[in-house]
Order: sequence, then structure tokens, then C-alpha cells
Amino acid sequence: MKNIKTVAYFLLVYILAPLLNTMAFAQQLAFRSYSQKDGLISEMVISIIQDSKGYIWLGTGNGLSRFNGLEFKTIKEDGVKGRWINSLFEDNKQNLWIGTDRNGAYCFNGSEYTQFTTQQGLASNRIFFITADKNGNIWFA
Repeated sequence: MKNIKTVAYFLLVYILAPLLNTMAFAQQLAFRSYSQKDGLISEMVISIIQDSKGYIWLGTGNGLSRFNGLEFKTIKEDGVKGRWINSLFEDNKQNLWIGTDRNGAYCFNGSEYTQFTTQQGLASNRIFFITADKNGNIWFA
């Protein structure tokens, strides 16, 4: 009986405990933060999405940035007017929808931006959220 307790103690202390310890620390994630020094247009990120091509789009209080994993590209005023980006959404046709605070919504089809405002039928030029239903209809809030 004493030998069984000794063997059990040995197994617990010298084999299972180190194994459990390594399992607890097996997944260590790499984390990197980015700032304006790295090319991000603003450190106040309001919305973020990764599109189907792998780009990470960041809507900030100072405009829109696109990150390819290596560097940031700032989307200038000729693409999206306004600096405050509230919402980002990619539809099933791989269009990127951008909701702004005062300039309505934009649809980016990969080559050009199309603006939608109250003149095109939006209820408001302040867009806080964009989504699509199962039929592909785009909804703004």
C-alpha cells in the first residue's frame, strides 16, 4: 500500500504537474500594437473589419486606414469625405460599406467609391451601423 502511494505521488509530482504546467502556457499569442508612428491615421479606432481579401480596414475619428499586414494606407478625401468613420461592413459581393458621422455612407467596389446621402434616399447622413439581410439588402442605422 505504501508503494502505491509513493508511485502515485511520484506520477503526480514529477510527470503530471509539469505536463499540466506546459499545457497551461502552450498557447502564447504574439501581440503588437500600432500607432500613428506606424502610419495609422489615428489611434482612436472606432470600427474595424477584415475583408475577404485579407486587408484590415480601420475606421477612426480622423479617417479611414487600410492595413495589409506590413503597412498602412490612408484613404484620402477623394475617396471618403469626412473624418469620423462609425461603421464598416463587407457585403456578399465583396463591396466595402463605410458609414460616416456626417457624410452618409460609401460603397467601395475595389476600384471606386460611391457616396450615398439623404439626397439618394438615406434617412440620415449619420450612419452608425451597416448590415445586410439574407437577401443581400443593405441596411443602415
